[in-house]
Amino acid sequence: AWQIAELLAKHNVPVIFEHTFTLPTRDFDRYDAQFRAAGILHKAGVKVVFSEGLARFAASNARNLPYSAAQSAAHGLPRAEALKGITLNTAEILGVGKRLGSIDAGKEATFFTANGDILEIRTQVKQMWIAGVKVSLDNRHNRLYKKYRNRPKPEKGEADKHPVSAKLPGHLNLPAFYKKSTSVNGFPIVSSEKVSDYALMEAAYLVDQMIGHRQDIIDNLVRRNCRLVVMAHNEFTT
Repeated sequence: AWQIAELLAKHNVPVIFEHTFTLPTRDFDRYDAQFRAAGILHKAGVKVVFSEGLARFAASNARNLPYSAAQSAAHGLPRAEALKGITLNTAEILGVGKRLGSIDAGKEATFFTANGDILEIRTQVKQMWIAGVKVSLDNRHNRLYKKYRNRPKPEKGEADKHPVSAKLPGHLNLPAFYKKSTSVNGFPIVSSEKVSDYALMEAAYLVDQMIGHRQDIIDNLVRRNCRLVVMAHNEFTT
């Protein structure tokens, strides 16, 4: 569409743009052709909105629309127009601009509040209303987050079963990057000093649950100088 921007503007044709993060159409297009497309269209006078299209996961990917707008804003589309591309312009193209798309007297109270700039990837939506009715933001992502954040910690006895030591298995000749270790029936688990002791013990607990009863597997791993390396961890997983 950006290649015929002047023609579209002449005939007052709006564009629903869904390719911000797809590869350029032609081999000789600039690497940022899709990033700049919305800005080129707007500069020519074309009304632009953002969409995830009709692909299989388009509905769930609608949450990424602000990122499309933000990327376009970083490549030539005025910031105000980027916001309109996911709000007012969309409503107007769909013929509901008199009811939705902006906070104005006489329009439906359909809006949300956030803890920051909605074009910033770290911003979180905090509250939402549709036609004046507050909507619950609970969803499967949040439920899983709460479930695993509050998962039971290993019992003290289990933690003591796999103590963490600053001594590394000598037969592995590990680089100095690794600073501590634990083990499961002789199978070493190692990490750098930046990984918490709890993460190492949790990893050992999981290994114990999976293969702790199969000493033959563990012996085979040890003979082959195998080890489990815990590279990083957070509140969700090791």
